[in-house]
Amino acid sequence: MTIVAAGIDHLLVREAIMRNAFRRLLLVPGLALLAAGCGDLGEVLVLSRDIKREFAASDVSVNLQDGRSVEVSVWRDTPPATDGAVAPESDAMARRVAEYVRDHYAGYDRLAEVRVELKSRRGAAVNSYAVSDGFYVFARRELGPARK
Repeated sequence: MTIVAAGIDHLLVREAIMRNAFRRLLLVPGLALLAAGCGDLGEVLVLSRDIKREFAASDVSVNLQDGRSVEVSVWRDTPPATDGAVAPESDAMARRVAEYVRDHYAGYDRLAEVRVELKSRRGAAVNSYAVSDGFYVFARRELGPARK
């Protein structure tokens, strides 16, 4: 009986060793992918903070999509004074935000486009809601090379 038990223990130990080896094998590429993704994440967080400060926005959201497109949502405290039409100052601000991405995002050369959405909050504190004041798409060829 002891020999059978030792054989079973040996198989269980061997199975555990193989599982751990497989996990370690997956761990290295997984950590490499995570590190690569974190590099972009860090750049996106810094870009978000800097855009918020540069444009005195109440909030900014920056999303990297498939590494080929950056979408920036800029929340403004005061909506443009228009009756449903896109305000000319919104066009100019969206262009300036896209140019800021061009000049300050290290991964700009890999992008195909920069998307900018300007948003504002309407209503009172508890009953407030979000309104899109304009959505803009700028191709990299339209923005030109980075000016650092």
